[in-house]
Amino acid sequence: MIEVSSELNFLFSAPQAEAGWRSLIKDLRDFFPGRVSCAVDQQTAMRIGWIDALDFLGLDVYNSLGAPLPLSTAPEVADLMAAYEENVTPSLEAILAKGNVSIMFSETGFQSRPNCHVNPSGTELLDPYDDSAWLLVVDVACQDHAYEALFRYVLSKPYIHGVYLWMWKADPTTGGTYNGDFTPYAKPSETTLRRWYGGNLSEDGTEALLLARRNARLEPTVEQREAARASIVPPSADNSLARFHKPHHTTKRSFNGFCVGTPDEWSSPFYRLGSAGSITSLDDMIATTAADSVEIIAQWWFDNVNSTEIYPILDAGSPLRTSTDDELNAYIAAAKQRGLKTIFTLMLDPNWLLPEQSHCRDTGNANCYWRGQLGTFWGTDCSINSSWAKWHAGYADATLHYARLAQAAGMDSFLITHELYLPNKNCPDLWSALTASVRAIFSGSISTVIQEGDTPSKVPWANDLDYLGIDCKLQRVYH
Repeated sequence: MIEVSSELNFLFSAPQAEAGWRSLIKDLRDFFPGRVSCAVDQQTAMRIGWIDALDFLGLDVYNSLGAPLPLSTAPEVADLMAAYEENVTPSLEAILAKGNVSIMFSETGFQSRPNCHVNPSGTELLDPYDDSAWLLVVDVACQDHAYEALFRYVLSKPYIHGVYLWMWKADPTTGGTYNGDFTPYAKPSETTLRRWYGGNLSEDGTEALLLARRNARLEPTVEQREAARASIVPPSADNSLARFHKPHHTTKRSFNGFCVGTPDEWSSPFYRLGSAGSITSLDDMIATTAADSVEIIAQWWFDNVNSTEIYPILDAGSPLRTSTDDELNAYIAAAKQRGLKTIFTLMLDPNWLLPEQSHCRDTGNANCYWRGQLGTFWGTDCSINSSWAKWHAGYADATLHYARLAQAAGMDSFLITHELYLPNKNCPDLWSALTASVRAIFSGSISTVIQEGDTPSKVPWANDLDYLGIDCKLQRVYH
């Protein structure tokens, strides 16, 4: 079969274009013995006056299949089937009545995201700026149920002769249960698709076998990664990037590397720090960039901008789970074994799972606050019973715990704070006291992270540090 074209909606339905399409199809049939089709959305199909010239009408089917559901609640297959009957069947029957043509779904699919059934062609990311809460970003069950309903529906309609799914990625490193895009590769939906496409719908244990096979390769194998990397065509001599690939630096001033995307917030929950997957990623970083250091983050949380308490999240089922000390130590050891310098930082964030933090990530909402705005309403009182003093007591406990861990692990540097814009400017005596306490425990260099535009005069306790870390994102201005 050949599609004469795809999604040329205006050109397909314009009355003056009909003669041209009929002529093209006639010429095509003179030398092409197979079937002829085109791909179009259902609304445009109703306006095409030449579908009788086709063997198959390919339809893009991305109809909404229901209303949004609460997070972590996948739509039921039966409900999706009912939605197909209500939202898809009428248009298909109207098209069939218009012309004697067979129908196939030339493009349909579902992303593995929450509420994938509501807008299949482009399910909105609930957290579009990053992957802060993975349960909000990925929902493989929704995709799996949607595909099961799709195939049951197609089977019930003898006039639908085929289904093409959008899309299976050619890149073998793309997919897996951390991936929120369309590909079913290495997700529960792959088992469902194999069962339907393979024609084996019995309960003879085949599904269990396929599930075991899928679970054995949830993520791309090392061989697949290497094959994918080997397939990349190196740049030509005229467009070489070789000049950017510096060798490992040897001077004591060199700290060139990456903040590692820890599973606390920024990375796949499948790869905890210290796991085989995280070490593979570390090796990729070294081989690809010749980085000589890595900044390792432990993520803690607070409820809101007035919270004087910070806390780790230790629930193993939470997408925001704080890295354990064992995980941190395993990753630090792996980095040191590879000759990398290691830097530690404690980072705070609002607890994105709380209802009041919903949709707060980088939205500019006046009711949303980030780590740098802690203490917005506390003024400058740093006395013993003040909000600032209570907050500092808890922050110092967490900081000193990690200073001991960093010392025992032999780390090279320790960051006292990370982007604590307002806290950095208040209570310099409390910060100086904490810095002295860290020095009494940790023998490496000590620093902090401030925003571009700040100066040591605005963070007077910065004079107690060995060097100054500055974020140069130029994304926000705070007055």
